[in-house]
Amino acid sequence: MRRAARQKAVAAKRWRSASLCPERVNLLQQGFGHSALSRIDWPQVRVPAILAGLLALVAALGVVADWWMLSRQSRALEREVELAARRVITAGPLIDPVTQVQRALQAKTNQGGFLSMAEQIAPLVAPARLESLRFSSGGMAIRVAAVEGAQLDALAGRLRAAGLAVEQRAIESGTSWELIIKRGG
Repeated sequence: MRRAARQKAVAAKRWRSASLCPERVNLLQQGFGHSALSRIDWPQVRVPAILAGLLALVAALGVVADWWMLSRQSRALEREVELAARRVITAGPLIDPVTQVQRALQAKTNQGGFLSMAEQIAPLVAPARLESLRFSSGGMAIRVAAVEGAQLDALAGRLRAAGLAVEQRAIESGTSWELIIKRGG
């Protein structure tokens, strides 16, 4: 008897929850309606979604591993640059080793550039009249107007005595001369 009552109750519940039409009519629209995710057949999409997630994870791990290896190489190269800089710059702190080494090498080769070379040459060239002056990283070219041969040789001798290399060229049929001056003559 109890069994029959139980079956009757289950049948009543099924009847109450059964839909009147086999296809459901959805009256909820826009923000109240079902989303596109609710229409996806998840059991069918589960394996491809898992594979895509694993692929993304492997790609992310590859990027992290590449970053780690490159950072180790960068630190090793920075140590090498610092050791090489210490060979050139023995005293003082190393803040930017590359720039400090470039400046130290430039100071050894140029000894200060245009201003220091002009200061060195100006008292030596003083008696002659300059027409033009050109400066490049390798040296300076000055054009001297109407100087006799003895005066030009004396000027070149003074420049050579100051430790400069001098090359003489006649310009405009001997009325002016160009002296090419370089350090370390």
